[in-house]
Amino acid sequence: MYDNIASLKFVKNTSGQLVVTTLVSAEKEEMELLKQVMTDSRVEEWMSVVLHEMRLANRKITKTALFYYCDNMTRLEWMMKYQVGLLEPATNYHCTATSTRLLTSSS
Repeated sequence: MYDNIASLKFVKNTSGQLVVTTLVSAEKEEMELLKQVMTDSRVEEWMSVVLHEMRLANRKITKTALFYYCDNMTRLEWMMKYQVGLLEPATNYHCTATSTRLLTSSS
């Protein structure tokens, strides 16, 4: 799950503790976590929480990208709005859904 994660963004919260807020890919794409991850425990523990939060953030971004596929924007604008890794699966999903809808409505 950590493929292509080049770095994590750390910030100090209001209590002065370091928290992880964002994952940064080698291409400098950023995935903001839905919840900040506290780093006050062992690395293995908070990195497991980062993994969990990454999955939640990825799920939300994917659902949003699918829901708003080319909605009130060109395909190019839509492509520039979301992470590169989502483009092919979202396009395939949209194409399959459209084909299915067309095939089932014509019979």
